[in-house]
Amino acid sequence: MSLFSKLLRPLELGDHIWYHTHRGLIQHHRIYVGNGHVIHFDDNDTDRRYGHCKGCIESLNNRPGGYVRYSCLACWRLGDATRNIYLCKYDKKLLSLIMRETGSRSMERSHPGHVIAARAWWYFENDNFGRWELFSHNCEDFSRFCTILKLGSKQSIRGLLLIAALRGIVVRTVLGFAALRVLRSWKQAKLLRDLPQNLSFTW
Repeated sequence: MSLFSKLLRPLELGDHIWYHTHRGLIQHHRIYVGNGHVIHFDDNDTDRRYGHCKGCIESLNNRPGGYVRYSCLACWRLGDATRNIYLCKYDKKLLSLIMRETGSRSMERSHPGHVIAARAWWYFENDNFGRWELFSHNCEDFSRFCTILKLGSKQSIRGLLLIAALRGIVVRTVLGFAALRVLRSWKQAKLLRDLPQNLSFTW
């Protein structure tokens, strides 16, 4: 199966891409920074649980304990070439959201690709996006912030809804949504204050 089997065009600098595992329950989001490589934000044990090519091993060894990672597409997909890669689509009309086109969708306008890549690279070099947290600060938050300067994770919402359905704790789930919204707003404001303006990206 082709690497780009679920993409309608070749990857471009700054693309927000993702694939899913666990029967579609979990998505892994990344920013494409060119030359077959991505930058991503993960639990700092994630990269150590799976194999890496020589280049990615060197990158990992040079950045022990960090949460923002740089890896090739093959290592990002955990060595499984059959994983389909999807493009997160921005600036979509409401009708396309209702019709459920393939891939994640948003009505927000994406920033230019070179700006997105520059932000991702800056976070990789400084590793200051914060601590990875499954529901409140994950790889989807990172990719969305680099793309539109807003935090957000649809899979976090799905996860909380699933927990609510299984445990029947509707009230606690509503409170959890409210708490996540406040927490993300606070983190977003801090990230916006710390992010330098006029970043540039070159290979």
